[in-house]
Amino acid sequence: MFSSRKQLGRVIGRGGNSLEIEESYSALDRAQHFGTSKLSLQRLVFVNELVDTAHEIGYEATVAHLLPLVKRLADDAEVLVRQSLVGHFGDLAGFLIQSDPERGYQKVVDEVLPVVSLLLKEKASEVRQGAADALITLASHLRPGERGDQVLMTVISMSHNNDDEDARGTAVGLLNGLAEALGRDLCQQFVGVGLVALCEDPAFRVRKATASSFAEVAKVVGDDYTLRRLLPAFSKL
Repeated sequence: MFSSRKQLGRVIGRGGNSLEIEESYSALDRAQHFGTSKLSLQRLVFVNELVDTAHEIGYEATVAHLLPLVKRLADDAEVLVRQSLVGHFGDLAGFLIQSDPERGYQKVVDEVLPVVSLLLKEKASEVRQGAADALITLASHLRPGERGDQVLMTVISMSHNNDDEDARGTAVGLLNGLAEALGRDLCQQFVGVGLVALCEDPAFRVRKATASSFAEVAKVVGDDYTLRRLLPAFSKL
């Protein structure tokens, strides 16, 4: 894929936002050039080619050169760059873990997951929702300990944020979306309790989201728990 790109040697776009395709660039040179560019279109190209570049340059170069750019672009001034970035975290995590099951896994936990957690606090709804989707995908890659200690605790914290209605609304969808990955015990101990509490949220939008966001949780916790704990709360909505 990259060899065909390097042979193009042309310009896409016009004026100051043009995208120069430099035929002499290696995959890593191209990533570093576009990833640090002052032009948002070029930074977006880096983001969209992120996973392909990782496969092209390998694990070590990805950790050394691409991950620092990922963390930098998570704070990019352009919403579209941040929004596009979160959409690639699942595949990036998969690459890291498949390339080196132990070290790659730890990189996901130590470097990728904190970036996703940070983007969950975004004011831009597109980025926040993308981060929520990415967290659900990442959870499928994680071991049970990290699913509980980091993923679930992050969502629980969001659900308790009395000053941020958007955070609580996002937490509702996450509690439902993460149910299968978290498993029955965590869902009964934390997720179900959290959803019941959010049924009484002062914000109508949060309560409305809760009403449509318990199907997956109900499947995981089982009929008895659903009848005893969930249905009485949801019937009041």
